[in-house]
Amino acid sequence: MYGYMQDELLGMPITLFCAVNEDMLTNYFLKVARTYPRDYYSKAKHIHKNGNLFAVKIISKIILMNNRRYVLAQVKDITRHQEKKIQLKKLLYRLSCRAYRDYLTGTYNRHYLFDVYLGRITKLNIGLLLLDIDDFKQINDCYGHQAGDLVLIEVGYLIHRHIRPGDRVIRFGGDEFLIILPDRSETEVTLAAQTIRNCISSWKFCHGEQKMNCSVSIGSAIGRLEHAGQMDEMIKQADSKLYSCKRAGKCSHE
Repeated sequence: MYGYMQDELLGMPITLFCAVNEDMLTNYFLKVARTYPRDYYSKAKHIHKNGNLFAVKIISKIILMNNRRYVLAQVKDITRHQEKKIQLKKLLYRLSCRAYRDYLTGTYNRHYLFDVYLGRITKLNIGLLLLDIDDFKQINDCYGHQAGDLVLIEVGYLIHRHIRPGDRVIRFGGDEFLIILPDRSETEVTLAAQTIRNCISSWKFCHGEQKMNCSVSIGSAIGRLEHAGQMDEMIKQADSKLYSCKRAGKCSHE
C-alpha cells in the first residue's frame, strides 16, 4: 500500500508516511485514548514511497500488553472508494439535471418549479411572466419541426440573456415559457417583459438558408407568494392576461 518493503517500514517514524507533524500525531493519540475502550475511526491522507498522497481510513484502539498501553491501527486504502463516490456524485448531478431540465432548450421544467424552486421563493414578492410564441404552429407547418425546435432553443437563450442570476426560466408547455423574477417591483417586471419581447421580435432566426422572424405575447402577474398553492393562482392570472394579448393582436404584453 505504501510501496515499502516490510523491513523498510520497521522502525520508520510514523510522521514520514502519515503527512502529519509531531503535534498533530500527539493530538491524534489523545483522541484515540479518550475513545477507549471503543474504536476510533478517522480518515486521512498518507504518503506513498513515490511521494503521492492517497486517502486512507483508519480504525484505531488502545490495547494492553505487558501492563503497557499501545495504539493499534488498521489502515485501509480508500482511494478507489473515494473515486467511486466522486463518480456517483457526478452521476447523481447529471441525473438531477435530466430530471429538472427540459431536454430540448436546457431551461428548467415544471418538476424543478414545483419540487425545488417553489420552496425557495415562498414568502417573497415575485414577478411572473408567461410567454407564448405567436403563431408557432405556422412556423412548424411552413419551415418544419426542426425550425420550430430551433426557435424554441433560441427563445430560451434570448430570455436568459435578459434575466438576473436569481431568476428562473421554465419551459412550461409546448411553446410557453414561464419566467420567475423574485424581488422585483411592478415597474421592473414590466420593463423585463418589454425587453424580452423586443429582443425576440428583432432577432433573426436562421435555419439553414431560411431566415425567420418571430414574436411573442406575454402575460404577467405580481404579488407576494405566501404559500405554494398561490403559484397556481398567479399562473392563471398571467395566463388570462396572455390570452387577452393574443385576442388584441399578439406581439404584446399585459
